[in-house]
Amino acid sequence: MKSVVWYGAYQARFEDAPKPVPKEGEALIKVAYAGICGSDITIYSGKHWRAKPPMIPGHEFSGEIVEVNAAGTDLKPGDRVVVEPLLPCGKCHACLSGAYHVCTTLKLLGNDCDGGFAEYVTAPAHRVYHIPEGLGMQEAALVEPASVATHDVRRSNVKLGDHVVVLGGGPIGLLVAQVARVASAQPVEIVEISDWRLELARKMGFDPIDPKKVDTVEEVLRRTGGMGADVLFDTAGAASTSAQLAKLTKVHGQVMIVAMPKEFHPVDLAAFALKEIDLRGCRVYNADDYRAAINLIAEGKIDVKSMISHIMPLEQGVEGLELARKGDASMKILLKP
Repeated sequence: MKSVVWYGAYQARFEDAPKPVPKEGEALIKVAYAGICGSDITIYSGKHWRAKPPMIPGHEFSGEIVEVNAAGTDLKPGDRVVVEPLLPCGKCHACLSGAYHVCTTLKLLGNDCDGGFAEYVTAPAHRVYHIPEGLGMQEAALVEPASVATHDVRRSNVKLGDHVVVLGGGPIGLLVAQVARVASAQPVEIVEISDWRLELARKMGFDPIDPKKVDTVEEVLRRTGGMGADVLFDTAGAASTSAQLAKLTKVHGQVMIVAMPKEFHPVDLAAFALKEIDLRGCRVYNADDYRAAINLIAEGKIDVKSMISHIMPLEQGVEGLELARKGDASMKILLKP
């Protein structure tokens, strides 16, 4: 089969690879579209702490069942599906307590073993979800990142009428903002510095804040009646945003850490204590988040189609990785085998 194989830092090739054979409990899927994620760029640059070459990246994808080697499943050849790519151990305390998404040795398709940047991929059958009628394969390829956003908002205290602020207008930031807008039924403030991303946010119905033109803290306080955010999501993970978390959040507010910074950033913990702000972390998603994300997209409550900036053939996968790495004029890039 054709695939994009990663061999090390900035080394990837479009080439033939053995077509996978589903083991017991697995399904073989013909990939329709595979999205390029920020973690794929981390792998491509050789900075992912677990990924080992050679490997086929890609954990965001939609496709069609080709073969099922699993008992007790309703999956059958021809079914349109998406895959939850988590591979927990099933034995640690987190897994046994129902929190498999924070498994102490959590692995992912496309991070720790071959993923979806290929014509075919295998996945555990119990991690495969049907795509509803009417939901296109392109949009379905964004179920995985939408599940991240759904988990983030479901884990937060966002409720009807809350004023939410999202730091960062990348793919996850825009998805979090959309899900939060559904949950709060209120406008959501997005803070972003990229002109290209600012324009896309405007097209999606947001009135984003550009720190190049206004003081972020002053503008957020102005828009929130001087109080700050009820709930703030940091999807940027930059030193500049970390320094502002408490200033942007109201007394008894909540800060959700979504981004995974690559280095330590100073945070004013005294300000968190003085305002009794809750600080909560987020990691990937669970089955309930996946089902919720599928429904949100299928019912048109969040718009993922507008976020697809490029659709490229699989043979241009390396070009797609380079384009995503630059990040100046792209949002979500899909590879089509």
